[in-house]
Amino acid sequence: MASQPTQSRLLGFLGRSKSNREALRLAAADWTERHLRASGKDRAAGRATIEIDSMPVTARGLQEGSACNGHCKKRVYHPIVAGFVPGGDCANSRVGEGIVHGILRQGSTRSEAGSVRFIRNAVRKGSSMAKAVDVRFDAAFTLGAIMDPLTDDGTRFVGRLRDNARLKRLARLHLNRAPGRPPKEGYEKAIELGDHRAESWRHPQRLILVVVDRPHPKTGQLELFPYSFFLVTSWKRQERNAEELLEHYRQRGTFEDRLGELSQAIAANLSSPTFKENEVTFLLSLLAFKRCGFGA
Repeated sequence: MASQPTQSRLLGFLGRSKSNREALRLAAADWTERHLRASGKDRAAGRATIEIDSMPVTARGLQEGSACNGHCKKRVYHPIVAGFVPGGDCANSRVGEGIVHGILRQGSTRSEAGSVRFIRNAVRKGSSMAKAVDVRFDAAFTLGAIMDPLTDDGTRFVGRLRDNARLKRLARLHLNRAPGRPPKEGYEKAIELGDHRAESWRHPQRLILVVVDRPHPKTGQLELFPYSFFLVTSWKRQERNAEELLEHYRQRGTFEDRLGELSQAIAANLSSPTFKENEVTFLLSLLAFKRCGFGA
């Protein structure tokens, strides 16, 4: 194990040069592709999903670039990462999946800031590892400023859409329970609502309403009202129906769990005073993180 002064000199050396940091960033995709091809007879995956997400990472003090987060009540950095998931299934994907792109951002950065360029870079990297690549993200990224450029590129995506008054009116007709006794296990349905375009969107997108009416796990009683949420997607109906898209989107849960572990692993190490040195630590942590299917 290197001594603390030696580690500090290494971080300082790598942090001084932008080319050094970019080399570390490129290494994430390179290592993922090497593992993928080593485990798949040197073949690319047939289809893969690029997971896009951001996460708050707690800073260790008043480090450069960190900022107070009102939700976490702590000083944080706000990195964004892209994961490569062969087949789109985080739970059962091949060895070699992993992080293909990551950027440490200042703590005051909004989730969607710089996302179009980031997603395009992640898709480009993923395209060398799979014959077809699609994108999956949460409600922080389902904005016209992000979805419109991806639609222009022909990139398939699905994400959750935040509710608003207009969407709630669309959902209202589908939230009534059918007459008679509901099934013991409750029900779930994905409903096609056609094309939808908010005022800030250039392109209309396919809208899906998901209605979940399940009994409470302890009481066995249905909730007062069914639970619902919206998915927005550029997938065509003939490519994936509503039920298939819902199942595809729900694979995000496993990825989000792994990001939580990644956030905890990184936070313990972001202790350098400068942003550049902490970015180096962040990128090295992405390379070192090999739990729960991220890497071999």
